[in-house]
Amino acid sequence: GGTPTTLTADQMDRLLTKLEQNFDFGGLAELTIEAGRPDTIDEEKLRVLRAHNTTRVSINPQTMEDNVLAAIGRRHTADDIRRAMEQVRAANFPHVNMDLIAGLPEDTPEGFARSLDEVISMGADNITVHTLSLKKGSRIMLEGSRIPGADEVAQMLDYADPTLRKHGFAPYYLYRQKYMSGSFENVGWTKPGGTGLYNIYIMEELHSILSLGAGGSTKMVGGGLIRRAFNAKYPREYIDLARIHRPARKAPREPDGLRPLLRRTRRITMNKSDFFTADAVKPHFTYDDYCESADMIASHLGDFRPEVLLVLGSGLGFLGDRVEARTCVSYADIPHFRAST
Repeated sequence: GGTPTTLTADQMDRLLTKLEQNFDFGGLAELTIEAGRPDTIDEEKLRVLRAHNTTRVSINPQTMEDNVLAAIGRRHTADDIRRAMEQVRAANFPHVNMDLIAGLPEDTPEGFARSLDEVISMGADNITVHTLSLKKGSRIMLEGSRIPGADEVAQMLDYADPTLRKHGFAPYYLYRQKYMSGSFENVGWTKPGGTGLYNIYIMEELHSILSLGAGGSTKMVGGGLIRRAFNAKYPREYIDLARIHRPARKAPREPDGLRPLLRRTRRITMNKSDFFTADAVKPHFTYDDYCESADMIASHLGDFRPEVLLVLGSGLGFLGDRVEARTCVSYADIPHFRAST
């Protein structure tokens, strides 16, 4: 997921090779690659995916109406989608998924019907019909584009159901999101033999999901519990933390490695009976800045000496020396922990 086809063919080959070297793919039931945007797809990348036994690719046009694509900020056209699907079909992937969204700005029931008819004609054996989720603060909401009302979205979905059934599709998973147009739902449709197992498992929360990469969310299922761990959101932060936790690295961190990853956050919170809050001034700290902040926090703590001090902000573990805590750790030093800020 996350449109990995933005990688070059060589990068994709290296990534999939690393996965094959570190995981046993002997019993792999499916390997799906999201190739969502047609402008990220070319024949060389598709050859790499087939060479690594990819069983399913996902092409996500959202719509086949050029005016709607322009309204949602897509830089590709319907012709680009047609070209991409020709290349995908020529590569002979066992399964192809395509996504459409009902309720996009400037779309109409007639336009949605044309999009669905063309997507069906392209030969995908999985089609997911989403309903637009209107998230507050999104560009679509702020720009004031014409957004179809609930009645129009209902017409789109009322067309999709019988049309997909007529062409041999059946619904096999459903989920809802907040702020969906008309309070409708997202439905995955498949032809016989084309069921995407992952789509079912992620909805039913039946098995674990290991997420690699910035912003990823890992879900561990077992023992009657579901445990989640969230990766750092931004690529630079993710890479820095990965280097910190690399098992082979034994040497202590250099002062330069203590530069924080506070990103947008400027707040440090300490527990001292109630909460003491100190606002940091700079978005990027040097080693001297860390020392100055540590002295400032230590002075506010006064005689209070916690047995354990947890610092929300990576690289501040040495603060324990300043406040004489028995144990002082940074969230960056705790596996599978990420500060909510």
